[in-house]
Amino acid sequence: MSSFVRRVAVAALAAALGGGLLSGSPSAADSAAVVTSADSAAVVTSGSYGSGVSASVTFDEYVRRGGHVTYKVRVANRNYGGVAAALVAGDFPAGTRRVRVIGKPRGVSCEVRARKLDCEIDSLGEGDRVSLTVRAWLSPARRGKYVAKFGLNYAEGPGGHVWTRDRVRFAKFTTRIV
Repeated sequence: MSSFVRRVAVAALAAALGGGLLSGSPSAADSAAVVTSADSAAVVTSGSYGSGVSASVTFDEYVRRGGHVTYKVRVANRNYGGVAAALVAGDFPAGTRRVRVIGKPRGVSCEVRARKLDCEIDSLGEGDRVSLTVRAWLSPARRGKYVAKFGLNYAEGPGGHVWTRDRVRFAKFTTRIV
């Protein structure tokens, strides 16, 4: 494929993805880096678990090879009448170099082991909301789709122990690697 045809194809892909940033004249080596990871974001609500505690996840739809995906997880106690403790669990696929929690409030304790994430929210009163920001770095060899899973579990009362991943219902969140 000639350099001109490659440039036209990359420009068409960037326009289809929402007008990616073009830097000068890309060469064949960096044609995949034309689309930035911040071009698109999708909001998916993973639904209510139990009675009134719910989570929503915002994440990047597209990411370039070797880049990172940022997940913003929001947990809300909408209808549950009392105070609850919640567990936000995450599973990341093979091809993940590193997972890190880059933003959380003080009342949240997080632990990352290999490609598994566990964040326990000690106290979530009625109407309270908590936001967590998680970043996953991808291996440069990873191609195609990147499917991470997030789930939620909660227990009654503040400081309730909910570190049981076997009762967590996971939802899948797919990012395309370009």
